[in-house]
Amino acid sequence: MVMQNVPWVIERDGVFHSGEVARSLAYLAAPVAGVGLPGDLRVTAASPEGMAVNVGGGLVAIPSTYPGHETETYLARNIDIERVELTPTGSQPRRDLIVAEVRDPQFGQGPEATTDPAAGRYVRLTSIQGGPAGLTPQSVLSRPNPTTLLAEVNLPANCQAVSQSMIRNLRKVVRPLELSGIEQDNPANGTDNALPPRGSQQRQIMWKQTTVPPWATKMSIEITVNGMKFGLNSGILVAGLNVFVVEASKFPSSLGTISENGIVTQEAESKSWNLRQTVAMSGTLPVQDLRGKAIVYGLCGVMSTGGKVSVDYQSCGMFRWTFTGEAV
Repeated sequence: MVMQNVPWVIERDGVFHSGEVARSLAYLAAPVAGVGLPGDLRVTAASPEGMAVNVGGGLVAIPSTYPGHETETYLARNIDIERVELTPTGSQPRRDLIVAEVRDPQFGQGPEATTDPAAGRYVRLTSIQGGPAGLTPQSVLSRPNPTTLLAEVNLPANCQAVSQSMIRNLRKVVRPLELSGIEQDNPANGTDNALPPRGSQQRQIMWKQTTVPPWATKMSIEITVNGMKFGLNSGILVAGLNVFVVEASKFPSSLGTISENGIVTQEAESKSWNLRQTVAMSGTLPVQDLRGKAIVYGLCGVMSTGGKVSVDYQSCGMFRWTFTGEAV
């Protein structure tokens, strides 16, 4: 018989489900190395300072590299902050890697000997010491035991303590977290929201409200406005537009985080103040400090020269947004 006769899952006393079947189920959920949520197993400098780093709690996926078992994944959980010790450097700098490593005695090197098999550390957080040139991820992932990269620590010569600036994140979220939506808005009848004059702070002209998911780290915003009013009164009209995101309780006195500006212009003279154009602006802004909070996001800007840019009840804005969760 080639097919294992017990699939996942049969509910019957005395039926044994093999580790291979369970790890195959985990592989379908997590076929690549990484962590469960953006903050899982974050590596930080130890406090108080020393030749060590702290690894935070969370879930890690470690795909098998054992021959014949490449479509299996080990899932492990760190339930508290764990300290991983490093060794001081000498006259040369060194680049170490912080990893989660499986040690399955069925296929390779097992944990340290113990009289109680249940007490063995079949998965561990550890450091792999490199040299001045460091180690490539490919060389680490080809090690005999399955390994997931967490961070790189770049240690200078004669280093006696690890600082946060020496640590570079290498974690990835196994299943990228993403949530998208689209909303539409027209300013109220009679409203004429205009960009402020040059030298002023940016002013909001169209906006919406939503809530940041508890796992999000970034918000990508794309706003397209049909029927934006342009009015040239001298020279060339130039204005700057931005997207913004801010905690709802701080709006409108603050616009929070604002993107790099995009420039809009009008060069031909307008005989009326009702010249309409379609304008689009986009940006990606950090939101990890706003998780779980109500936010306001939208379009803002400021005039530079030459006239007036505004929206009114005949303007229509389409707001497209995407929250993403990445390892931070």
